[in-house]
Amino acid sequence: MQHKQKNLMKINILIALICLGATLTQAQETHLDIKVSDTVESDLFGPVKSIQTVYKKETFRSSGASKHTTKEKEFTYDEKGNLRLFVSKNIEKETTERIEYTYGTNGCLSGKIIESSENETNKTFAFSIDVESRQLLRRNLDTGDLRIEVYSPVGYEHYIEERDSSNTVTKIVQVKRLANNKECEFTTFDGKKNRTRTSQIKWNTHGLMREFHTRSHGTNEYIFITKYTHPKKDEAGNWIKRIAKTEMIHDGEKKRFSEEIAVSEIEYFEE
Repeated sequence: MQHKQKNLMKINILIALICLGATLTQAQETHLDIKVSDTVESDLFGPVKSIQTVYKKETFRSSGASKHTTKEKEFTYDEKGNLRLFVSKNIEKETTERIEYTYGTNGCLSGKIIESSENETNKTFAFSIDVESRQLLRRNLDTGDLRIEVYSPVGYEHYIEERDSSNTVTKIVQVKRLANNKECEFTTFDGKKNRTRTSQIKWNTHGLMREFHTRSHGTNEYIFITKYTHPKKDEAGNWIKRIAKTEMIHDGEKKRFSEEIAVSEIEYFEE
């Protein structure tokens, strides 16, 4: 029961979009067992209303010096677990990104608006779903760029293809997740189907991310290995303090790359 409650609260922009049923309940059941890379750290237990997180990161350089950065992120949800608003602030650069999400009556994401103070541009996306072919289409209304996602019947795999306004393929991502819900691998290709990156995510027995590996491909390959610990959790089981330590491997040499401490304040809906 705890695992199901956790999954019901996934802030899963990719997967919440594919609604194979006509009702919200059916839509949720469709994506319960699917994990995707860009939402892992946001998996939640309980009726979360909002999260405010401060990320303090130290990046180590070969010269011995280090760079410190601080970011703040805020997530706001509705009572159904849908992400409604995401705000990210880079304190050093004094920049802000704001993303607003809208949903249709059946609970599927229908639109997204991104506002960025860094480049002073807005992006507006519209989504459409072909239930029969299990395809999701995202269209950038400003540029005409497209992203097409195709899901396998069992939900363990999906395929993403990005196209520019001239319908030329610019990026391909293949996602595979083990049936035990403990590992997920995704491979990225360029428009010419050359592999550019392979990444793997691993979760612990409590469903929290414990490792993230990513390898770049090409003439100058890098490997980054990040390991996560969660020294503080609240009564619902959500982490309120997380430490991420990253190592970099290049030309056979392993180096300490960065360390990040994230501290969260979580507000819940009354049950």
